[in-house]
Amino acid sequence: MADQINPLSEIATVTAAEHGAENSAPHRQFQLHTKVDAEFLDALEAELVETLHARFMAYRERYMQSRMTLSLLLILKCICILGLALCVWVFALGGIPFHGIRIEFLFALFFLILLVLFWDKNKLINRQGKVFKPYWSWLAKSHAKRMLKVARKILPFEAEYVFRDDVAVYYRISKAGSTLAWNRKVKHCYLSGQRATMLFKKPTSLYPYVLIQHDPPAALAAYLDEIGLRAIA
Repeated sequence: MADQINPLSEIATVTAAEHGAENSAPHRQFQLHTKVDAEFLDALEAELVETLHARFMAYRERYMQSRMTLSLLLILKCICILGLALCVWVFALGGIPFHGIRIEFLFALFFLILLVLFWDKNKLINRQGKVFKPYWSWLAKSHAKRMLKVARKILPFEAEYVFRDDVAVYYRISKAGSTLAWNRKVKHCYLSGQRATMLFKKPTSLYPYVLIQHDPPAALAAYLDEIGLRAIA
């Protein structure tokens, strides 16, 4: 499983249903361990779809309300108004006939349609949301499947996730033996769910760089708080 996540890569996957904590000065330690099967991954995938979709929608809302987007909408409105004024001026000078068609009328209709479509920001956001709703749903499902792709290929197996201070080590245990999947530092912030905790570089990041599966999440959340990670509300 990969330890870096982006829209085109697979996600590092760690699972846990049984957990424990051990403190030995000067190091803090925490361990997660579970049996991974198809039923567990099916439930997790459904949760990931819901979580990713919510983050995509939050991103869309931030983008549509951003200063850049609002500025672009204002510029577009001004261009449409100037375009309509230019069409009126051309019409007053006699127009531009072309094979029986008045070109200025076509441009005036074009600018008028754009002006109506982009005039009300709230209606535009709602309309855009309805049009692209299937796309955001597909995107969430696609990434959820990709995040669990490696785990599904090697089912069933047992996973062990060991923390030592802010360093995490992931072992994959099967009949063939124990394999070190990856080790890395855990930092920045986390989002805790019912079956998974996702680590993000920023609270607004779309994709996690590590996925930790668990049941229940309380002990892991307490440990992440202890080592200085920020919880995402």
